[in-house]
Amino acid sequence: MADELSGRPLALRILGTGEDVQRLRKRLRCAAAALGVRLTVRVEGDDLHALRNGARRGPLLLAGERVIVDGLVPVELLQRRLAELLAEAACGGDAIVP
Repeated sequence: MADELSGRPLALRILGTGEDVQRLRKRLRCAAAALGVRLTVRVEGDDLHALRNGARRGPLLLAGERVIVDGLVPVELLQRRLAELLAEAACGGDAIVP
């Protein structure tokens, strides 16, 4: 899985503002490093947009329009979610940037 997709980064977005966004970015980098994957992460600092997309506990992490996590979660959960995205992309999903 990683060999085939290692050259292409996962494209993710974080919706929200504040310190939790920065913490989520740092945890996301740690999770990606543990899995050996590259990410492109765009932060959209708009709390109203995050709320409209379903945020309940803090910043949202999205792949496309799909919510990956809501709020500040442990690195281990981020690793599992990233692994799921990689598995989907290997099966023809659209979570990977061409």
